Amino acid sequence: MDFNKSIFIDNISLLLERKERKISELEDYADVSRGYVSRLAREEKTKPSIEFVVSVANFFHVDITELISCDLNELSPAEEYLINLLIKLIEDTKSSSLEWEAKTTEFIHNFQPDSDDDYTGHIFSNSFGEKSTLASDIYSLRLKNYSSLLVFSVNAHESDEKSTEVWISRLGEPSEFLCSTHQDYSLAAKIINLYSSIVDYLRHPMVSSRYKYILDAFMRNDFSDDEGEMPF
Repeated sequence: MDFNKSIFIDNISLLLERKERKISELEDYADVSRGYVSRLAREEKTKPSIEFVVSVANFFHVDITELISCDLNELSPAEEYLINLLIKLIEDTKSSSLEWEAKTTEFIHNFQPDSDDDYTGHIFSNSFGEKSTLASDIYSLRLKNYSSLLVFSVNAHESDEKSTEVWISRLGEPSEFLCSTHQDYSLAAKIINLYSSIVDYLRHPMVSSRYKYILDAFMRNDFSDDEGEMPF
């Protein structure tokens, strides 16, 4: 990854302001002497240690790639909104607070109702257009009002290029593209992180919240039916 010291320092200043934190708090967290950031900005030939860069990223809860190579001050409001969305999705997925499902190719008609009845493996992607091919299952997260968030990887037609895309879909309405790793450089690292988090989440045994409630009751030796609960 490319390191741009000027961008790195500017991003620290911007993040301190946005998150209403003090530079002394950052320096204490990173276990460096007071005034370290000022000296780093002032001394042209001085470069931060890898440990300091990692500490700054952890302190602000941002990706290292984003911190050292993406000018956060130039992000559009939409990009900032999507970054915050991706951060929440990543954190909630890693804490198993979300219930992702892996959908197979049969789900393509729900996502893209205009696709051919006989699915041939092609899908429309924002990154590569028509005749893109799925490179993974479609990972779906149920949201409110019959909506779902969709994350999947696609290959370009007759090319080795690959992209991971995020869409939102609502029953009876056209799906809407949100972002991808293809040319969305400010978002790419977080999209990749989200995708990896979903894959890792689905690799482990899962119990749905609906049945976890019942199993938790059993763990408390509670076998009684809830009042008003019917078996049909």
